[in-house]
Amino acid sequence: MMYQVRGKFSYFSVLAWADAIEKRLGQSLKKQRILLANYHLISAQKNRPFAMYKRHTENTLYLAYFGENKIATAFKRMLTYPQIVFIWSVLTLFVPINYAVFRFSMLTYSHGSRVFADFFTGVVPGMFAFIFRKRLANYMLNLVGKYWRRIKVDAGYLHELMDQFSGVYNVHWSPIEWDDSVKNKISGLDTSKETIDYINFAFLKGGGSKVHW
Repeated sequence: MMYQVRGKFSYFSVLAWADAIEKRLGQSLKKQRILLANYHLISAQKNRPFAMYKRHTENTLYLAYFGENKIATAFKRMLTYPQIVFIWSVLTLFVPINYAVFRFSMLTYSHGSRVFADFFTGVVPGMFAFIFRKRLANYMLNLVGKYWRRIKVDAGYLHELMDQFSGVYNVHWSPIEWDDSVKNKISGLDTSKETIDYINFAFLKGGGSKVHW
């Protein structure tokens, strides 16, 4: 629940989210708070709800929970299978590059400037394969997660997995959103009081991080 705002998407709720991240990491989010204050000021001046900056706010705080070493932290939080998926995606990037270097080096018997050119020959297909595989995985996980949420209320471990992939790729993925009513029950929030101290993980029917693949 450290990866998204709880309750109504208001400036108050977002600050509570920032407080929770700071408490868990033991460090201040000064730059992020300045950006949030600017978003709040502009939305107030335009007489628009703070939720108009939902995407910007998520991009500001979403990855902050992984701390300074985002990739290493996100990788450690994963289960074994998603760790393998991440390693596989990296190999997908480098296999065409290695093949190009090996192939052209054998043909030309050159290990100098030619190898340097061969490296960039493999970068293009390598990047294409990496981006395609990454987007395909993102689409499939969202598809399965939304199906699980529809039949089981929540998507179990996939909620966290989507966030962990964001951290390990150091880019904001498309997270599988919780239903507001479910999110409120888990967080202990109600319409009169918003708090970050009580999270009822027992409510999760999907099993959370303990769900089986």
